[in-house]
Amino acid sequence: MRQLNSIFPLIVTALFIFLLGCKITDEEYQSIKGQIDNAGSTLSNYTQSGKETASDEVEKLFIFEYEVFEYDLDMASSEQTEALTALGKERWECFHVQPTTESLRFYCKRRPRTYLRLIPRVF
Repeated sequence: MRQLNSIFPLIVTALFIFLLGCKITDEEYQSIKGQIDNAGSTLSNYTQSGKETASDEVEKLFIFEYEVFEYDLDMASSEQTEALTALGKERWECFHVQPTTESLRFYCKRRPRTYLRLIPRVF
């Protein structure tokens, strides 16, 4: 993208020089100039949002999401197994269980979804 940003002004300049040699009306010239300016601003917006997205995705590699789930003590063990299996399918990993007077608290964590986790490690 950086190369594209540095080449873009050259393309615009070459196009303007070409248009100066053509016999076009001022109205056509202004229309083409507006389209080129619009393309440049669109490209700038695209590259900026791409930088923000990439930064957000890299940040997701180093953080966890946390959640606390609470289940009644009188819940059957098969029901607890089903509930914990459902949490596992949602990528939750329980790292601590705290019994209370009326329930069991499950402290769970998971890493946020990011496409960067699909890229194999090279180093």
